[in-house]
Amino acid sequence: MRWVRWTGGGLLLLLLSIVGWRLSLGIPERVGRWKLHPLHLHVSIDNVVLRDALADLPLGSARSVDVSFSPFRFLTGDLPVSRIRVRNFRLEAGERNRALFDRWMRTRKDGPSASLPEILLLDGSILLTPPGPLRRFQAVVREVRIRDVRFLGTHVTASLERAEGDVALPEGAGGAWPFPSVEADLFYKEGVLRVRKFKAERGSSAVRLSGSLDTRKRVASAKASGELDIAGWIAAGAPGVSYVRRVAREGMAEFSVTADGPWNDPEGNARLVFRNAGFPGAAGAEGEVQLSLRGRVLRLALAR
Repeated sequence: MRWVRWTGGGLLLLLLSIVGWRLSLGIPERVGRWKLHPLHLHVSIDNVVLRDALADLPLGSARSVDVSFSPFRFLTGDLPVSRIRVRNFRLEAGERNRALFDRWMRTRKDGPSASLPEILLLDGSILLTPPGPLRRFQAVVREVRIRDVRFLGTHVTASLERAEGDVALPEGAGGAWPFPSVEADLFYKEGVLRVRKFKAERGSSAVRLSGSLDTRKRVASAKASGELDIAGWIAAGAPGVSYVRRVAREGMAEFSVTADGPWNDPEGNARLVFRNAGFPGAAGAEGEVQLSLRGRVLRLALAR
């Protein structure tokens, strides 16, 4: 009983500390019913609502949140929370929350580099409006898992469905996000992003990507491949449709690309194959193009 009282009191103190930390970052929260399970070392919270107090905007909500604790992490001086599982959630974030995100990043940068607890998001939805080419992105989330892995960094896996959005590119080349299904598996450590797997699909079209990106040294190494249904790409209003429509209206295009080196002077190779393509005056045509890039010189190796 003494151990139970000590554990229950410690968990309650920890929960109050976490709430105070969130309030200090400008993220007030409204919670409904919550239950403390001292024997199982976790707290269950129902009907959580978060708002960005700096911008006075909704930030997210969840039907259920489970917070698990680890005595070992507490004894080692780390954040005692070992796992946060969120179900039936809705998250919204974007350019209007920049002040909150800047404050959060400063807090992480100035404070101790404690390891993150495992974060598991299940059966929810997201709406992102970030700055940059991807102006709007929303999707149904089957699962997103974020956890720290020793020696490898932060590991993120994601599985999204019914994804849609708007892509803004120069000279009117933008369009709608064309892939409703997205899967990702990546690591991030000390400014280096390693993509083990990224796959986006739409019917018979798919894009696959893997590689690494060093944001400190500004060096990248990547491989990409995929298949595109030209008629489906045009019907979806995807990026580059205005250029694709001038060349072909139907058929399949297969591509593969490799790139390696600094951002301002990369080297790489590309291969593009057309099958049953509806070119003007040449229905059902087939073709192939191979290119290479070295020393900022683009060479045509094959055109058929």
